[in-house]
Amino acid sequence: MPFSWRKPRFTTKSRDDPKHDEASRPAASGSAANKNELGLHILYDSTEANEQPLPSHLSPETDTCYEEVDIIAIHGLGGKPFDTWTHPKTQNMWLRDLLPSTMKNSRIMTYGYDAGVHKNKGTLRILDNAENLLFSIMNTRKTDQNRSRAIVFVGHSMGGIVVKKALVMASEEQRYKNIVESTRGVMFMGTPHDGADAAKLALTIANIANSVTSINTVNLKLLQRDSEPLTEIARSFGFLAQRLKIVTIVESNTTRIPYMRSQIMIVPQPSARMNLGDREIVFSIMDADHHLICKFTGGDSPEYRKVQNAIEDLATSRNASEDHLLRLQIPFAPDPDFVGREPMLRELHQKLSLSNTHSRHALYGLGGLGKSSIAIEYASQLNRLQPSTWIFWVHGANSRRFKQSYREIANGLELPGRDNPKVNVVELVVQWLRNEKNGKWVMILDNADNENLYFPKIDCNPQEREGMEPAEALSAFLPQSRHGCILVTSRDRLTAMELVFNRSRNMTIIEPMDEETAQILVRKRLSAEQMEGANLITFIEMLGHIPLAITQACAYLEHSAFDESTPMTIAEYEALFLETKSSQLYLLKMDISDARRDTELPSSVVTTWQISFEQIKRENSLAADLLSLIGVLDRQGIPKSLLSLDDNSAKTREALSRLLAFCLIKAEKGNESFEMHHLVQLSLRAWLEDRSETTKWICKGIEILYKAFPKDAFFAPSNWLQCSQYLPHTHALLLINILTTKIEERDIDMMAKAVFHTTRLLNYVGCYLDTQGLFEDALCQHRRSYEIMAKYYGPENEDTLSQYSNVAQTLAEQGKSAEAEVIQREILRILSNKVPDAQDDGLHSLSVLVHANLARSLHRQGKSAEAHSIDDYVLKERKARPGVEDRDLWISMNAAAQNLATDGQLEEAEAISRDVVAKQTASLGSGNTFSLESRRGLASILVLRKDLKEAEGEIRNVLDMEGNILPEGHPERMRSAKILASILCEKMQFADAEDILRDAQRRGVEFSTEPTLLMANLEADLAGTVLQQGKYNEAIKLYRASLSVRDQLLPTRDLTTYDITANLATALGLAGRITEQQDM
Repeated sequence: MPFSWRKPRFTTKSRDDPKHDEASRPAASGSAANKNELGLHILYDSTEANEQPLPSHLSPETDTCYEEVDIIAIHGLGGKPFDTWTHPKTQNMWLRDLLPSTMKNSRIMTYGYDAGVHKNKGTLRILDNAENLLFSIMNTRKTDQNRSRAIVFVGHSMGGIVVKKALVMASEEQRYKNIVESTRGVMFMGTPHDGADAAKLALTIANIANSVTSINTVNLKLLQRDSEPLTEIARSFGFLAQRLKIVTIVESNTTRIPYMRSQIMIVPQPSARMNLGDREIVFSIMDADHHLICKFTGGDSPEYRKVQNAIEDLATSRNASEDHLLRLQIPFAPDPDFVGREPMLRELHQKLSLSNTHSRHALYGLGGLGKSSIAIEYASQLNRLQPSTWIFWVHGANSRRFKQSYREIANGLELPGRDNPKVNVVELVVQWLRNEKNGKWVMILDNADNENLYFPKIDCNPQEREGMEPAEALSAFLPQSRHGCILVTSRDRLTAMELVFNRSRNMTIIEPMDEETAQILVRKRLSAEQMEGANLITFIEMLGHIPLAITQACAYLEHSAFDESTPMTIAEYEALFLETKSSQLYLLKMDISDARRDTELPSSVVTTWQISFEQIKRENSLAADLLSLIGVLDRQGIPKSLLSLDDNSAKTREALSRLLAFCLIKAEKGNESFEMHHLVQLSLRAWLEDRSETTKWICKGIEILYKAFPKDAFFAPSNWLQCSQYLPHTHALLLINILTTKIEERDIDMMAKAVFHTTRLLNYVGCYLDTQGLFEDALCQHRRSYEIMAKYYGPENEDTLSQYSNVAQTLAEQGKSAEAEVIQREILRILSNKVPDAQDDGLHSLSVLVHANLARSLHRQGKSAEAHSIDDYVLKERKARPGVEDRDLWISMNAAAQNLATDGQLEEAEAISRDVVAKQTASLGSGNTFSLESRRGLASILVLRKDLKEAEGEIRNVLDMEGNILPEGHPERMRSAKILASILCEKMQFADAEDILRDAQRRGVEFSTEPTLLMANLEADLAGTVLQQGKYNEAIKLYRASLSVRDQLLPTRDLTTYDITANLATALGLAGRITEQQDM
């Protein structure tokens, strides 16, 4: 059945005044003078147009709106209440001729006002009409039936600003309260929203004014002054707009400026948008300039259909104030830059589904990861999906804020009795929340970090519970109503767990942003110019993927531009950040305010985390001590064995649980080790420095590592894994030379202990590095230990000399045997002048040890005669003293066996060597460095005895076991490879020997780029194998490389060097390079 309706009355003053009755459509714009008079004009009234009232809901069959609604259209500068909405060609006035066909239960009105710019002054008067508009609307809504109608505003151009001003006024004045509460949405058609820039807005207004006159009558300077109040309107309406549904129509064509004979885009898209995120529907009208954007040729126009559908959508949305807008009672606007977290938001919608049971969920994690931002976004989405649901925000950090939030809820709900000082407002809100008749609700409990506030213990700090009665627990004021849900955000996992009934499935940990999401966030915050040439991945990693740190850095870039034309870039920020640790702290401490963060909480990541540090110190002193210790260790791979400050394991476990609960540390490897985010540790170290506790905890850390470090690390491979775990923490602690710190008299004892623990720890680390073949690093540790001892104990102290001996021994392992010899002789000179204590033979034992090491240095320089003599002395002394450790005696016996082999006494040498191997295997097992060194010595003796089969089997077994405990390229593995190659050469298997040596050479170079005598000897052996295969020129190259290293490391040429030189001469002769041979 075709739709029919009575032609509307068109009135300006009274609906009973016949001169305002328009029964026919005008033939041309302005054909009826009264159509464009000032005031409110009713174009269509459904109460007179329809025979029977229609139901207030959408009919799915006709898709027609049956809501009772007032649609009020306001024109802009130079516009008229009728002509503005009438198409100049078809004379179609769509508000009257088209819209009533679908808006059957509506009243459709236009409002006319003085919309000119004064020609003599160039000033605006349109805002003076905002209150007139409100007054006119109020007069048409005097009956209860009319006051119950929803309102939809349509504003063209500057008319949209009149609407904004009117709604701001209505929200502030009680007499207009019904208007703002009834308003469901606003359609802005080509309205400028440049609220933050009065100059830009003034220019836009000038363009609008100039487009409706043939003369440039606008004084831009005065107009800019008059535009300043408009910026305040924009700011005020911005908050109100969060409660409204907004449709923005954007012009896409330029508009002709008559006197300029040119065309410009009057209100471009950036100016026409309000940037309200999902609360703003934006679409463009094609082929329409600023004036035609609100005029349509007919009902079949695609542009009109878009507008019609949008108005229907506005009219049928939930009541903005009563059901939808005021039900969203959160203090923060949605963040237009919010990105990612979609799976988490979906989970929240699923978990907090408002079924018939009370449900709770918690977001927990480190401060600055965006827990509150996620909660704000969830609230915004829920408000759109379930507009009838009440959404409340409660600050849960302390009792005062908690009570304040409940009072704000009471005010928002206008609960009776809330202003009575005798009424407990918190209880008043609780009663309202428990009443199912009030509807479904969701509460966001933000920053519920303090367990004692919600579940107080007998001994909790009363200051934490300011403003609450002694017996009160805040958890008692969180109703468990089946029609309500609670979303908790917390830094403390344990508090959050208790608030969600100790159900882990109701917990979600918030982690740092993934790389892709973090890049999107940066791109939304910064301009292309600021990101030019920057590596966003590096920038994000530098900031630890922490959302607050990223937004803080972006805000700093925005605030630190010298001027608008030269913004600060990421590259400049990175350069500042990476200068020093102090510069990092300075930048991360910058507290640049954010309107979407609680004003009582810091906006910098450093201060945010330090609040957690302080809370832990108040709640659990052992947890605070562990936190302080972790602050001075390396941030990763912190073994649990280092975190034992209390003999009570249960207390330690509880303390670690607190740190884990606050997400300040993370567990690794089955809770056997822990790590801390690098920015958290940076903040923690600053906190310790502010409290003057850095030195104290470094000393404590060194003491703990000294006690924990395996004392037999240098020979027991079973300890090496533990040593490698401790090594980064040792370096972190020893990086700062606390011994140069000015010491107060009361701290002398602490410093004496620090010297003792530091020097011993350095020695342990050096010995461990020796076993790993990392001689350069080992030498640094031994030297530093010796220097500290020499300073504090004196250069001739027994402990100092012992450490000096370790320096010499490591030099010898590097191939610097001559340098080692000098030090060893100096130590022996000093020891010879000392008289050993009759009760303590420590000095004598040290003398014997240094003699043994000196003999090894002499052997490596080819000074065999003196070396043999010293070895005999050492063996004699060690056998004569029953207290000598077995391993020292075994070392001397191995040296004796090698000396006998060198002298040709192979049978006796083999017997001694086998005896040592048997004793070591029985005592230590076969897989330790002592046993392997002895078996390597036995293999070399078997080679000399021509027992190649057993020698090869023995050395291959050694290589297999070394492969299990020593890193590739380790010097000991290279020595074993040399022996195996020599055996293969004895068997004339030169190609196989070459393969063994080349593999060892490659692994040795990968292990260390430092030149060593061992590598030089290996190259000489390799040269011999290729020489045997006729590769003369390659052999020459290898011999020369070997000689070059030896000349670099040795002060004088030894016997081995002369042997290699002779082999080089042979190779030159075989290659026919006689001249070079003769020149040697």
